[in-house]
Amino acid sequence: MTDQRVAVISGAGVVVRTGGVVVVIGRATVAAELIDEVKAAIGNDPGEDLARRVARIVLADDDPPALAVARFDGGFATVFLYGEVDLIWPAGRSSGAEHVLGVSRTVDRADGFTIALSEISDHAVEDWNDVEAGTLRGAGVVVETIEAPPEWTSPDADDAPLTQETPTTEPDEPESVDAPPTAETDADAAESEEAPPTEETPTIVAGAPEGEAEDDDAPFEAIELDGDVDLSDRTPLPLAHDDVAEDDRPVYERTVQVFGVYSPRGHFNHPDAKFCSRTGVKMGASMTKVLTEGPRPPLGVLTLDDGSTLTVRWDTVIGRDPTVDELVRTQQASPFVVSDLAQSVSRRHALLELINWDVFISDLGSRNSTYIQAAPNAPLRQLAVGERVALHSGTIVHLGKRSFVYNEHHVR
Repeated sequence: MTDQRVAVISGAGVVVRTGGVVVVIGRATVAAELIDEVKAAIGNDPGEDLARRVARIVLADDDPPALAVARFDGGFATVFLYGEVDLIWPAGRSSGAEHVLGVSRTVDRADGFTIALSEISDHAVEDWNDVEAGTLRGAGVVVETIEAPPEWTSPDADDAPLTQETPTTEPDEPESVDAPPTAETDADAAESEEAPPTEETPTIVAGAPEGEAEDDDAPFEAIELDGDVDLSDRTPLPLAHDDVAEDDRPVYERTVQVFGVYSPRGHFNHPDAKFCSRTGVKMGASMTKVLTEGPRPPLGVLTLDDGSTLTVRWDTVIGRDPTVDELVRTQQASPFVVSDLAQSVSRRHALLELINWDVFISDLGSRNSTYIQAAPNAPLRQLAVGERVALHSGTIVHLGKRSFVYNEHHVR
């Protein structure tokens, strides 16, 4: 049985952990008032704009320190990096110094990762202390998988004789005849897992094989995740909105089928991907790549100049008030608000469109136009109204006085 721990690396910096969020600040002395502001910004519901809120506080002075903000969400962690701080995971490495606006990455928690100030990240890290919550001096954190203590610790449990108080089987419950059987939905399954089981509400575990009843005493089947395992017959875990019928979702949220390839661990990837976007496993290392149609995953992430991020999942209208756009009103595209007190960003400024595995941007007739840069030192290029241009990793987009950088999830 495994568990995970977050450990602080000793060094000249400050680490704040609260709930499912870890913040690393690359400065030896940080005012207590600043720490309180960071914790208040995190709050009880971090959300996708967490990095923006924290960055606005920490990077406010003329000489901003290095900053890393990690938000744990289920089995993954979204990490924003700014300045001389590195993210190291089994499949690669990123630095906040790669882009002037910082970078954002999503990594698999199960694989483990390290966030460390660049000055120490190249050295072996052996001096760390566990942190459950609070504020500690440190130069980074290590998230690693460890062996958890067993839930049953009695040394005599296996040798104890069976008695009437510990029956080997439980009597069958009489079948209820008060109501006809109904189909169990994913929403019912999730609800039954949260509520204590009763005679009227049997516990149903999502993803159970069809036609088989759940049994708490069923043997646990261990699976070697690092091996070459065929996952094609395994039912995927339900998404957050799986309980909503496809036709009842906004048009932009509906599943788009594209052709791609599955990694050895069963993750759907770009047809030309060299490495799995989720785990970093080399594609084709243990199985032949076969082109297959499947649901399109998120394609990348936008990181704004204030540290806020947007995962690129579907068509999106960007602007100061994108709800005025017809595509948003008809639910053909989602709105993404870019606040701008100077009003240099138009209410409906630019449109992100996802076509197959590519992300395109076009100007919607904004007052100050949309400009793109292939790299920080590359010349600016103004987009004509309606001109559609593909985005690639590292592309910087300028909307009036605001800007963001785009990074792809799927490396080809």
